[in-house]
Amino acid sequence: MTPRSRLCDRNELSTFDLAAYLGVPRDTILSWLRWARIPEPRRLPTRTGRAAWKRVWTRAEAEEIKARIRPDDHSALMLPLC
Repeated sequence: MTPRSRLCDRNELSTFDLAAYLGVPRDTILSWLRWARIPEPRRLPTRTGRAAWKRVWTRAEAEEIKARIRPDDHSALMLPLC
């Protein structure tokens, strides 16, 4: 886990953690979500008390996304997951 991660369960990944795991920039993950290339994960409330929700992926979801990434082009996925 990265120092920025605050998730207690090691089987869960934040957006930052997922990007690091996949070897892509965080903005790529957000772009994939915006264009419905990957499914929106469940969300958990942040601990800061703000009205914000943190995206949380399971390791299984991360593995599925990783299996669909084109090895030569991280800007696109081979097949939409949605």
